[in-house]
Amino acid sequence: NVPGSSFTGCEPNCFLPRAVTIDVGGTVIWQNPDNVPHTATSGSPFGGPDGYFNSGLISAGSSFSHQFNASGTYDYYCIVHPWMQGGVVVSGSQTASAQPEGSGSFATQILAIGPLWSEDGTYTVKASVGVVEATKTFNFTVRELDAIPFTSVPSNIALSINKSAYTGDETISINVALIGGSAAQPINIEVNDPVGIALFLQTLNTDSQARVSSQFTLPENVVSGTYTVSASSKGELWDLADSVAFTGIPLEPGILDSSISVTNQQGEAVTTYNAGDLGYFSTKMTTKSTSQILVTVSVLDAQLNTLGVGFFKTVLPKGDAEIVLGFEIPEGTISGD
Repeated sequence: NVPGSSFTGCEPNCFLPRAVTIDVGGTVIWQNPDNVPHTATSGSPFGGPDGYFNSGLISAGSSFSHQFNASGTYDYYCIVHPWMQGGVVVSGSQTASAQPEGSGSFATQILAIGPLWSEDGTYTVKASVGVVEATKTFNFTVRELDAIPFTSVPSNIALSINKSAYTGDETISINVALIGGSAAQPINIEVNDPVGIALFLQTLNTDSQARVSSQFTLPENVVSGTYTVSASSKGELWDLADSVAFTGIPLEPGILDSSISVTNQQGEAVTTYNAGDLGYFSTKMTTKSTSQILVTVSVLDAQLNTLGVGFFKTVLPKGDAEIVLGFEIPEGTISGD
């Protein structure tokens, strides 16, 4: 970063260079020649930290380094001075490994052939977490199948879900029955948002009781409105459909825990500041969902006179987050708590 970047006016070159290009496996070093601490935190002032890297407070004269092992573009900023923004472009053929490494939770989804599979061509499967991404391609050919000799012809279809209203990140349990049907008969399931955009598409074959079950977890950013779950089944002698509606309820921004601590530029807790010192006030929060919040930090003297106020309007990711305010204690500040 450039000296003096703790004040507005350095943009867009608060970090020099503002954008740097490296090869996969390369390392970027951030040096702080300024007289106040800064951070290099992946993400943006508007979207908040994305969790890829975070230097914490880089004290004056210190540095931070990070190795980039996957190609892509990584935006970053200073949490203390959010007008300071930069970017790292990592080029090369290596992307995220298709084989998960280390510990964590992994899910496997079996995709059945459904209405979307209507054209020959090369299809792509993409998986991503944060800015890391992996892709695989395969060839698909549409082929007519011989008619399946079902043992019975269904007369109706019945669809049910377990609730009438869901919030973001909740799981919908979907059950469908073909009345009078038999095993191995196809059922298409679809979930649409209030404007008709498909959120979920799946095709399943009925079990021995002519039923199928499925689950779908709503995204966190659910909007308020009426969502639709539909099920359909079509054969040579039947064409059946059913649907149910539910209400989508946006997640309320929820702070499960918060704390504020007073530190020096190294992040160590302190109990005393002198007039003219640069104080650091760290606010740590734990949220139950990705939330847009406004944080206000007020600094008062011993007689409860306001010395300074800091405002942070940002989007905090689900989980733990930290916001740091740097503030110079004015000369002539009254002694006391």
